[in-house]
Amino acid sequence: MIVFLTTMLWADPLEHYVQGKQHAQEGRYEQSIESYLRALEERGADPHIYWGLGNALYQSGEELPAKIAWIRAQKMQPWNSDIAHNLSASDLPIEGPMVPAEYLSWLATVFFLGGLWGWQRRKDMSIVLFLSFFLFLWFSLRAMENDRIAYVVSQEVSVRSKPSVTGISLFLLQKGDDFRIIERRSNNYFIERENQKGWIGGENLLSLNPKDTFFIPEETK
Repeated sequence: MIVFLTTMLWADPLEHYVQGKQHAQEGRYEQSIESYLRALEERGADPHIYWGLGNALYQSGEELPAKIAWIRAQKMQPWNSDIAHNLSASDLPIEGPMVPAEYLSWLATVFFLGGLWGWQRRKDMSIVLFLSFFLFLWFSLRAMENDRIAYVVSQEVSVRSKPSVTGISLFLLQKGDDFRIIERRSNNYFIERENQKGWIGGENLLSLNPKDTFFIPEETK
């Protein structure tokens, strides 16, 4: 019974992932993108799905979403040389380590606890562990800040004074513009770009955070 339920839970997302690969191999990139997006919706963030999605998007001419998909894949699998190769020519201004923030936080915790444990035994080793703790804590904060970076994927979007279409238009952003996410309310984001702040709908952006929804506007499909 348990095996049957497990098979049911995982069958659809794996099926859509396989379909995405097959569509791409046969040159049907739009269908491939749809299958990979379905796999993400049902299975969640996965470096293999993001990798395949990025390839299909790139082949269909959508370079910006493709690069963001690859970046999300690299954040989850930073040692993957294929992803690094595809991103090597990227002109996106990416800052911070390409490692999930939770991994860095976990390592920082390990070093901190190791330093406490060894303080009464070997103070020299404990000092090294504490220094490592602060180093990985800094990397973790950088990684979390990196996850807040997002890009406009619609052709043009109005940034408004409140999270509603009734808000006053403060300024416009064009496709490819980057900004920092400050706050999220449902599917609306409070953002900052070059000291300008306002609200933008989630359907107009893609962040670098692998856990966020990967949304492609209808105009790009």
